Amino acid sequence: MRHKCRDHVVGGLVVTLLTVPASLTALALRTWPTARTLALGASLLLAGTASP
Repeated sequence: MRHKCRDHVVGGLVVTLLTVPASLTALALRTWPTARTLALGASLLLAGTASP
């Protein structure tokens, strides 16, 4: 039997671990022009969803 409390903790950790690289990327690219950042983000999103 699984404990629901553990499931919530794991879900919270997953969300936290996904926000850390996102915030570091935003910090690293804050000086880039908006158009360049959007082009990079769209390209990576397309590549990520197209890969098997």
